[in-house]
Amino acid sequence: MEVSVNIGQNYKYVQSEALIIYKQDSRSGSSSFVTYHKIIPGDTPTFGPAKPLTRKFLQLLSKALGRDSGMEILPENVIARSSDQIAWWVPQQKRAMFFDNAQGIMKEMNGKIFPQPALVFFASRGRLNVRAIESNVRPSAKTPMCVASYWNVYVSGDICLGSAKTPNAANVASIPGWEKAFYDNAYTHPNDEHLTSHAGGFEGLWTELAGQAEFPSHYLLPAHETLAQFLKDQNAD
Repeated sequence: MEVSVNIGQNYKYVQSEALIIYKQDSRSGSSSFVTYHKIIPGDTPTFGPAKPLTRKFLQLLSKALGRDSGMEILPENVIARSSDQIAWWVPQQKRAMFFDNAQGIMKEMNGKIFPQPALVFFASRGRLNVRAIESNVRPSAKTPMCVASYWNVYVSGDICLGSAKTPNAANVASIPGWEKAFYDNAYTHPNDEHLTSHAGGFEGLWTELAGQAEFPSHYLLPAHETLAQFLKDQNAD
């Protein structure tokens, strides 16, 4: 029997190829591998002999799924990327900050210019994470991460973006959109009490920094992970 899928009136999809994923199931650990098979048509379609996956096949599959796996020149701020994830860093800079909450806390600081710490961002579709770093140089795999001292940010690095408009993709072209969603969005609420070592907490820190030249890195709290661990944790979620 022929197996096919009809979508609307103009398209007909017939089974052509298949990937089979094999997984080891044991208490000592797990591993997996994938085999590629041509489908042999007939009354009951069957799998052809297993063949190894090739780079060309994966590129064609990625293209068919709408993900271009072609070569791309990466700017210096990009740390790592995959087809649907990207990590980059932003050097220290000065930016306006906006605060909006029912209690009117920090209202008098709204729109003022503040020095920002160097940050590391990780974006995937619909999700953004952030860490701070003490030095103003491109981080390496072993660079210690720090908690980003902002409202809307959890100690884990997850960002509550609220109603902020975020890009539909996570690639090099989308970086400005992700940064805009973070920096230009109003900071509305604390997600954790322990965002900074400053005696005055978040409010005391940023009130002191208004109009200053540089973010004092000694107010950053350690996140107890390296850049490599931070990126690994994001991929595990």
